[in-house]
Amino acid sequence: MKKFLLINIFLILGVLFTSCNKNETLPREDISFEEMVNIYTQAANNIKEIIGSNESGIQLAAVSHILSEQQAIEIIEPLTISTASYLKSKYDIDVYDYFYPGDPEISQIGAFTLRVEAAAAEGLIIDEDLFNIWLNEAIQTSSAITRSQWIDCALDALGIPAGMVMGYVAGDATKTTILKAIGKLATKTLGIIGAALALISFTSCMGWI
Repeated sequence: MKKFLLINIFLILGVLFTSCNKNETLPREDISFEEMVNIYTQAANNIKEIIGSNESGIQLAAVSHILSEQQAIEIIEPLTISTASYLKSKYDIDVYDYFYPGDPEISQIGAFTLRVEAAAAEGLIIDEDLFNIWLNEAIQTSSAITRSQWIDCALDALGIPAGMVMGYVAGDATKTTILKAIGKLATKTLGIIGAALALISFTSCMGWI
């Protein structure tokens, strides 16, 4: 009798432990755009305090000698949870269908979403003519327009060589664009230090830090 009682107790504890682990990755459902901006800005400022710079030109090798992986995880991981909540509640996109919990690529998707939404508020949309080479190495252009004039700084910080054009976002256009970006990022591997570097460059371009 005691043996069966102990087995039942262990089974109950196991269920409770599993539930707690799942709840740790279950996001809130009520994060606003403004809260997301504040969350990303605070994270970038935390990185800035550690590395002592917010210059977009700072190199990954230089950052890795200053910012440890554990420090980066402690800053980036909360962003992934907030992003999961935001995308699920606003667009019904479950990032865990594409990335594992805590994956640094989720923070890039969050930043990308904020840029898309900020642009839409200005009557702009992303020029997707170069969509097929998003998230590749820096591209070359023969255009008379210089790279800095043609490519959006914030998108470039995320590895997306695209500019902005005047346009109107209708229906599920924003959701479709986000899903396209998720599809691209799902094939890439971004280290946690790389995510931290992208975040500080992105928020600097957005004028948040």
